[in-house]
Amino acid sequence: MQPKILLTTLNAKYIHLNLAIRILYDLNHHHGNIDWKEFTIKSDFNEVANHCATYDVVCFSCYIWNITQTLEVARLIKKMSPRTKILLGGPEVSYENDEIIGNPAVDYIIVGEGEIPFEEFVTHYPAVDQVSNLMYKVDEKVIFNKKNVTFDIINLKDRNPYQYDDPATLAHRVCYIETSRGCPYKCEFCLASLDNKMRYLPMDTIKSNLLYLMEHGKTIKFLDRTFNIKRDFTIELFQFILDHHRPGNVFQFEITADIVHPDIIKFINEKVPPGLFRFEIGIQTVNQESNREVSRKQNFEKTSYVIHQLKDRIEMHLDLIVGLPLEYIDDLKFSFESTFKLYPPELQLGFLKFLKGTPVREKYENYGYIFDPQPPYQIIKSNFLSEDDLKNITNLEHALEIYWNKPRAVHTLKYISEHFSIFDYLRDLGTYFVARNHAYKFSVIEIYETIVDFTKEYYQENPIIMQLLAVDYYATQKSKPKDLFQLELEKSQVEQIKESYGINTQHRVVILPLEFDWNMWYNQSALYLNEQYFILEYPGNQLPNYYSIQK
Repeated sequence: MQPKILLTTLNAKYIHLNLAIRILYDLNHHHGNIDWKEFTIKSDFNEVANHCATYDVVCFSCYIWNITQTLEVARLIKKMSPRTKILLGGPEVSYENDEIIGNPAVDYIIVGEGEIPFEEFVTHYPAVDQVSNLMYKVDEKVIFNKKNVTFDIINLKDRNPYQYDDPATLAHRVCYIETSRGCPYKCEFCLASLDNKMRYLPMDTIKSNLLYLMEHGKTIKFLDRTFNIKRDFTIELFQFILDHHRPGNVFQFEITADIVHPDIIKFINEKVPPGLFRFEIGIQTVNQESNREVSRKQNFEKTSYVIHQLKDRIEMHLDLIVGLPLEYIDDLKFSFESTFKLYPPELQLGFLKFLKGTPVREKYENYGYIFDPQPPYQIIKSNFLSEDDLKNITNLEHALEIYWNKPRAVHTLKYISEHFSIFDYLRDLGTYFVARNHAYKFSVIEIYETIVDFTKEYYQENPIIMQLLAVDYYATQKSKPKDLFQLELEKSQVEQIKESYGINTQHRVVILPLEFDWNMWYNQSALYLNEQYFILEYPGNQLPNYYSIQK
């Protein structure tokens, strides 16, 4: 009798989708009696276990963000249904898995790529002794059927893993698509570096699946580690997207910026409308000594050039890693300030994680690393950064997220970056914020009161900062907010200026005096002293219209 099998996972958020279980289901559901279902790490675990306990075998897709929760659900399943077998797969259980296979709630682990082993498992179960790369237990002895097998992804030709979803739900989720597997680079902190053989799906299948996701989805994220390796491939898919995308579609790509071909830059600037593409670019560090130490190559000058060339067309998300070998606090400061001055809409400051299987984890003792033994295995300290350093950087990252990435103080922070140390400012602001507010629960008014009070205390002699901060504050509110600056003109003055300058509006108006030319600052980030009025018109329930006039 065919066993009743469930493919499942605990996603980090509801909006995320798991591509792996969809592919495995698509390849194997013809065997019969196989279901798939997704949960989240916020789901009620008893309800999840209760659903899973009705199956003979429950197969979990495991990652650093869900392994702890997955093992707890597995324990509950075993408590409810001891006969149910638990199979784990995914990157988090493919390396250093002795402890996990030793867990009494775990019966099987598929190590590495899952397509071949899972099909063998489904076909032969309960006889598993010939299943490739399967780890299991016999009389408490661990058996590992290690085999060198690689799935030929040509077998994904003409297959759409999303055909089993309710199409109406895809518009509310992040839809993932892969065009290739493998990565040509050997960055020692990344699992992708362990597979350097590039394998591409058939182009007609990529286009067919992409067309389906464009029709039914909204946000489409490519899983390729370096999408732009091949010039012709990249341009062909970009053109296909331009020919077929629908209103509301957004496409996200991981890009290696310093190898972007000039023809790709030209194509984007001539054809791609602003806002359609988002590029995630892993800068990680500008310290070449650190790059070499983790077998990584990057030309920051070329990367900066490409970002500047594309910034008007592409929404950029840049990444830095805190804690790489040989990067001391001053080196990190230089990396951060150099990258910040590219002024990406989003700058992610991530902390080095010692992922199972990566070379940086294997060599951690060489650099005095201490890291959390529990997922996500984040750095605690090293020979290069102390615990106090990392605490301060955590505070900086907190302020960066709140004031830049949201964004709530973009003009202020640009000015700080041009005239002071943005690293020091955000570090100290983050420390001030954490000491004053709840770590994660705070109101918008508390956010601005904190930066206003901090800036008054430490930068009180510079009126330009306070004026830019006022602009940021008023321009990001949908209705006239509380006056935190004592800069607003009185109502009688506002009415006099409206009359004098012919400002005819029924909207609520706020006028702020400025000591600099707003248009020069906004368009060129250049500061010219020039007395102006900054005028904001609040139409209600949307962000204000704003402009400046000469005094």
